Amino acid sequence: MLKWLGALVDSNEKQIRRLQPIVDKINGLEAEYEKLASEALKAKTTEFKARIVEATADIRQQLKELRAGLEEVKQKLSSSQEDLNREEAEGQR
Repeated sequence: MLKWLGALVDSNEKQIRRLQPIVDKINGLEAEYEKLASEALKAKTTEFKARIVEATADIRQQLKELRAGLEEVKQKLSSSQEDLNREEAEGQR
């Protein structure tokens, strides 16, 4: 019964080992950011937001195109369903 618990702990340890270098890098930046004044931190926030927007521009464009394509498919399905309903109604006359 405890075998699955051991596997879970091992799995978590693997994840921790995988993420530890990232944690170490973030912790290494702490002293640098502690030195920044409040206004400088606000500027960093603005900078990070801009970097995120830039880094995700392609993905956001792809998402926009996919949504447009999905809307087109929905409209075609709706139109097809209306045609089927109309044909069915005419067939019942």
